[in-house]
Amino acid sequence: MKKIAALVVLCLASCMLYAQATTTISYTAENKVLLNKVELSNATTLSEIKEILGEPEVYKEYPTGKVNYHYNDLGIAVHTVNDQLLFLGVNLNWDGDENFPQQPYEGAVLFDEVKVDAQTTRETITTLEVVAIVCPLPDICITKDREATTAILIGFKDNIISQVGFEFH
Repeated sequence: MKKIAALVVLCLASCMLYAQATTTISYTAENKVLLNKVELSNATTLSEIKEILGEPEVYKEYPTGKVNYHYNDLGIAVHTVNDQLLFLGVNLNWDGDENFPQQPYEGAVLFDEVKVDAQTTRETITTLEVVAIVCPLPDICITKDREATTAILIGFKDNIISQVGFEFH
């Protein structure tokens, strides 16, 4: 029995490592967000996210139907309302925001062909060509187009990126 339990644990651990090593979030020139090449929108369900990332942990539930989930080992936060995707975000450098897991995201975040990682600065973000980003506050940058169906939210601490999030309207 101990051998079976050890095998199950080993399989789960390897699956989580595989998911983390292969997770890619892309924002395309067509203004689409892709998670491992699957297009996301406010019509995406939690079940569809689970097919890609596995089972998340519930971080916080609200009486309004909103639920915040964490993929702690992946550094990914997912928020849903009535099981529909509202937000997908990653922690690159944890700044104390408990809406994100502390573990850093190790996958790729791409804005067209520009890779964003834990060393990305605000200047890099404001020069992206695929989407116009403005920084109304020193530590927060957002999508300039307020009519966009996907808002991009990017946090910084000491001019180094902390989180990247996509909010689906």
